[in-house]
Formats: sequence, C-alpha cells, structure tokens
Amino acid sequence: MGLSYGQPGLVLPFAPTPTLPPPTPTPPTARPHLEEAARLQAAGRLGEAIAEYRQAISAEPYLPEPYLRLARILVFRRDPAAAVANARKALEISPAAAEAYALLAVAYDWNDDPDQAIAAARKAIELNPGLAEAHAFLAEALADKQRLDDAATEVQRALALDPNNVEAIRVKGYLYEVQARYQEAADQYQRAVDIAPGQPYLHLLLANVLKARGELDSALAQFQQAAALDPEDPRPLAGMGSCYYAQGTYPKAEELLKAALALDPDYAAALGQLALTYYAQKKNAEAIPYFLKAIQLEKSPQRLASYHHAAGWSLYAERRYQEAREQFTQALQLDPGLQGARDGLEMAKRAEQEGAR
Repeated sequence: MGLSYGQPGLVLPFAPTPTLPPPTPTPPTARPHLEEAARLQAAGRLGEAIAEYRQAISAEPYLPEPYLRLARILVFRRDPAAAVANARKALEISPAAAEAYALLAVAYDWNDDPDQAIAAARKAIELNPGLAEAHAFLAEALADKQRLDDAATEVQRALALDPNNVEAIRVKGYLYEVQARYQEAADQYQRAVDIAPGQPYLHLLLANVLKARGELDSALAQFQQAAALDPEDPRPLAGMGSCYYAQGTYPKAEELLKAALALDPDYAAALGQLALTYYAQKKNAEAIPYFLKAIQLEKSPQRLASYHHAAGWSLYAERRYQEAREQFTQALQLDPGLQGARDGLEMAKRAEQEGAR
C-alpha cells in the first residue's frame, strides 16, 4: 500500500519544503546619511559629516544634494580643488542648479581662480537672481580682483536678499579685512559666528583679524574653539602657535606648531612659523630646514620674502655665506625695499670674500 500524506498515524520520512523566492533587498537610500551628515555638520564635526556625505553618494550617486553639501564643507576645509570637483558633479546631474554654480564660484575663488569664480557666480545669478549666496560669492571674487566698489555693491545685494545669510555676512567681513579695517571685519565675523557657532572656519576668520589687531588672548580663544570643533584641521593649532610666538612664549609656540605639522607635514604656514620661532631663539641650525621647506610650499609673495630674508640671516649665522647671499637676493626680488635683506646681502658678500683670502 502506498503512503498517503493525509493518513493519520503515519510518519513520513521527509516532508517537502516549499520553495520561496529570495527576499528582495531594500535598496540603500541617501536620506539617512544626509540627515546624519547635516546634524554632524551643524555641530562642527566635519570629518564625520564628510564620511556620511560620501556614504550618501555611494547610496544614490545621481542625487546632486550630497555633492553640493560636501563641496560646501571642503571649500572651507583646505580642499577647494575637491570642492570644485563635487560642484561640477552636481552640475552634471542638475545642469540648471543655481546653488551648484554658486558653490562652484566660491570653490574656484578659494582655489585661487577668481576669474572662473566670477563667471560661475554670474551664471548662478542668471539662473536665480534671488540667491543671496551667489551675490556674496561674486562679491568675494570681485574683491580678490581688487574691484572693491563692485564687491561692496554685490554684498549689499546679498544682504538685502537675506540679512542673516552667514556667507553674505562673512564676505562683508572679508571686504573690511582686505582693507585692513580689522575692527569692522571682526564685528562681521563675530556676527557670523553668533549665527553659526558650529562652523570652525568662521572662528578661524575671527581669530585671524583679532590677532591682526593684537588681541592675542581673544584670538587664542577663537583658535581653541575652532580646534575643539575640528581636531583634524592644522590651522587652529598653527594659529595658536602664532599667538604664543607673538607673545614671546616660544616653547609653547613650538609645541603647537609641531602638533599642526603632525596633522599636515606640508602646511606651509606652520613650517614658516616654526622656522621663525627657532630663528627668534637664535636656533639657526634648527630653523634653516623649516625655512627651506616653507619656501618650497608657500604661495604668498609677502610671506616668501620674509622667509627668504630670515633664512638668509640664519644661514649667515651658520657661516653658510653663499647660501645666505642667495636667500637675501631672492628676498629682494620679491620685496626690493627690504633693507634688512640688502644689508645682509652686503655682509654675506664681504664675509665670502674675506673667507676666500
């Protein structure tokens, strides 16, 4: 007799298992990453925010929003070239996005290309004349072209559109800063900090103008706040080091500048400031390699002239007269009115001639 599946009292040797289709995986979405990144960014935890925005891009690579938000962080975090790339990617996805053109403008400007910045900002304004940041970023680029009257007009347009726009306020502060009107610049940067206290770059900007005014304790407090918000950024540590240098507290300056270089060994401002710290203590042998590396990396002609000048004196003190003469010569090429370099050049020539006798 055959086995009947319905017959009671019988135990089957096996039971058939129904075949079920595999569960459909839930596709990853960018939204949770965007929300978490925005929270982290508002709190100033920028490294973590960047990681979340990159996760959002991995989840939905054809969504423009994470590229734009990532660009906004990177431009003010010492990576404007990457900000340019992210803004361009957003524009590939959304070619008529005014915000993307505006962010491309500020990224170009912070990447030392104000002409491209002006073109991108004008395109943003063409697409959306009411976008306050587009006018602000146009103003910043115009200021970098020394068109200060045009810049002032644009920043006023930005503020008329949105009186509390942080970037418009920041750029207004920048216009004062480039005119060495440091108190007015500090007032604007303080206002921006009050609106967005979690943004480290605003604390840095305020700290720098306070330092320029000689308000070193206040500058230190702002640099410390920036460092607390973004411990991966070497600029706050270097800024604190420069304040202690200005106060003549050289060991503390050295400690902080070395900490900045541990984060970025090629940070030119920290290299030059550490060299100057050694130079001020007459530790010329220690200063020379830092001066020479800073000279290779620095872009500011004014800083370069000062580094060549001081390096010349350090080399002179070490009786490396030919190298000293070369440094003094380069300093004078950048700043012909630098009398100390002119004096050093003559002294190095005489010492070299006397040594040859």
